[in-house]
Amino acid sequence: MTENDETNDETNDYIVTTTSHCYISRRATLANAAQMELKGRSVIQEGVQLHATRIGRFTHIQSHTTIQAPTAGETLIPVTIGSHTWMGGHVQSHAAAIGSCCHIGDHVRLGERVILKDAVIIAPHVHIPADTVIPPFTYVSANGNWKELPPAILVELQEQCQNYYYHEFRAHKESI
Repeated sequence: MTENDETNDETNDYIVTTTSHCYISRRATLANAAQMELKGRSVIQEGVQLHATRIGRFTHIQSHTTIQAPTAGETLIPVTIGSHTWMGGHVQSHAAAIGSCCHIGDHVRLGERVILKDAVIIAPHVHIPADTVIPPFTYVSANGNWKELPPAILVELQEQCQNYYYHEFRAHKESI
């Protein structure tokens, strides 16, 4: 990770990075830390497993999600997750890239080398097969149908991620 210092409050279940204000559960696993980067104000919940992942701002990864970097032969390709992205609980991802302003529902499976462009919403319990590229402004429903989203969805998804960080997650942590 790119953070040099952290706040270790033993009464808290989270490590809080002092520079970027990221909250990382003490019960999360971060593998290949040399290839990790957290841009800021992101939340990594308990039971999350990250492997060589670069994460943008205001990104939230809910509990028991696994993000495994895909490989090209013997080489590990770091996963990039854009800003203002929400990943639900129990997601299994082998995606190569997840864009900004994406919302991935609970229990979603992303196959090897999947690419989600910006402003993609995936309903819960969806499986995206390997090597699929989902274009920007796309909603993938539970039955696998794709539907175009309006451009205004960008603002809505940004606001949701920022509100969660400031008004729900941090406010709850500070009240404890």
